[in-house]
Amino acid sequence: MAILSSHFLNSVDGTHAGQVGVTLVHIADDATRKTVFETASDDGGRLSAEVDAITTGTYEMVIASGAYFQRQKLPQAGPQILHEIVIRFCMPDASARYHIPVIMGPHSYSCWWSS
Repeated sequence: MAILSSHFLNSVDGTHAGQVGVTLVHIADDATRKTVFETASDDGGRLSAEVDAITTGTYEMVIASGAYFQRQKLPQAGPQILHEIVIRFCMPDASARYHIPVIMGPHSYSCWWSS
């Protein structure tokens, strides 16, 4: 089993982004899509899940950032148009750790990968 983990950070105030909805989808080589799981980060903004990884095709981690920031009741300079963060990646080793942290704001995000 592979381990997929993440840590969501709120770039507006520097806090951990807890209870952020996350959906993991596998996209097969023939473009067939299958939801692997739907969950949320813990109160500390962390996510960790075992995945029976398929080494072909790609994965999408869909992060419900818009819903999270709507709950934060921050002052807005304009309409919020970023509702989801979609990170597309592969898992070439079915037994590896894939850690993808995300710093996110209402209008931007940054992510990276580490093992």
